[in-house]
Amino acid sequence: MTPTTPLAGGPLAGAKVLIVEDTDDSREMIAEFMRMFGIEVQEARSGAEALEKFRAAPPSLVVSDIAMPDGDGLALVRTIRQLPAEQGGLTPTIAVSAGHDPEEAILSGFNVYLQKPVDPVKLLEVIRNFLEPVSREGPARATWNVHAPRPGLVVITFTGHVTATDAHMAVESVVLHLERGPVDVVADVRRVVSFEPAAASRAQRMAWNLRGRMQSVLLVGGPAAARLMAFATARLMGIPTRLADEMPEL
Repeated sequence: MTPTTPLAGGPLAGAKVLIVEDTDDSREMIAEFMRMFGIEVQEARSGAEALEKFRAAPPSLVVSDIAMPDGDGLALVRTIRQLPAEQGGLTPTIAVSAGHDPEEAILSGFNVYLQKPVDPVKLLEVIRNFLEPVSREGPARATWNVHAPRPGLVVITFTGHVTATDAHMAVESVVLHLERGPVDVVADVRRVVSFEPAAASRAQRMAWNLRGRMQSVLLVGGPAAARLMAFATARLMGIPTRLADEMPEL
C-alpha cells in the first residue's frame, strides 16, 4: 500500500509529524506506515538532528524515542517546551521507549508515553487524537461542569471518560472567567474513569495566553495517570499546583 491509496485522503492528510528514532528499521517502519495515511513525515536519528529540523520547520506533532546518542528524547522535549508557543513550544509530543520511567518522561514535557514495541495502529490512534479538529457533535462521553462559587474561584468537575473535546469545551468556559480577572482553579477529577491522551494538551493550548491569570490549581482525586498529566501540564504553564484526595471547603 502506498501514499496514493484512498487512506491518504483521510483526516490526517497533510499533518506534519517528526519521528525521532536512532534505530533505522524502527523509524522507517513507523514513517512508512504514517505516510500511508497522507501524513508528511520528517525523520531524525538523534535529538540534536531533530531539534535542528524542528527549528527549521515546526511539525504538527513529534514522536520520539528517549535513549539516543547525540541528544536524548528528554533533552529534546525540554528544549521544545522552552520555546515560545509561536515557535512550536506547545507542539504535542509522544514518547516511545523500551524501559524509561514514564513519570520522568511526562514531567519533562512529553504528552504521552508508549511502551516499545509500539503498535503502529495504536500510535496512529494517539496521533489522530491530538491532531483531529475538535468535534462538538455526538453524545458527550464525560459529564463536566464549570462554576464559580465565589469571585476569584473557578471549579471544574469531570465525570467518566474525558475526551479531548470535553477538555477543550470545559477550559473554553474557564477562559471566560479568566478574561474577567485572576482566579484560583479547583479541578475535581475524583469521578474520572479514564481520559484521552490529548485532553491535557488541548486544555493547555486553550488557556495558554491567559495562564498568568491562573493564580493556582488544586487537583482533587482522580486516577494516578490523570493527576500526573494534569500536574505536569499546569507546572509547564508556570502555575502553582497542589494535589488533594478530598474536596476542601470552598
